[in-house]
Amino acid sequence: MSDCKFYSDGKCLLGWHDEPTQDQCDACMAAGNNKSRGLGDSIAALINQTPLRRYKKKDCGCKKRQDKLNKVFKYGNKDKSEN
Repeated sequence: MSDCKFYSDGKCLLGWHDEPTQDQCDACMAAGNNKSRGLGDSIAALINQTPLRRYKKKDCGCKKRQDKLNKVFKYGNKDKSEN
């Protein structure tokens, strides 16, 4: 369906959409959001590509941890004063 490297088996590996539609994938890629923002996105993508994804539960706090790791360990930001 999508050319996004974070789309696999009908799922968004970054966890931004459970089962994204083609329009959601297109909008995400057009906005440039189909990149890892930080360590949290990389870990989420890794977990979602492995059998570990079976152990994820709704509202388990994964998204909060993902966002926190993204804030602490940002990619592409050379200015460390924001942390």
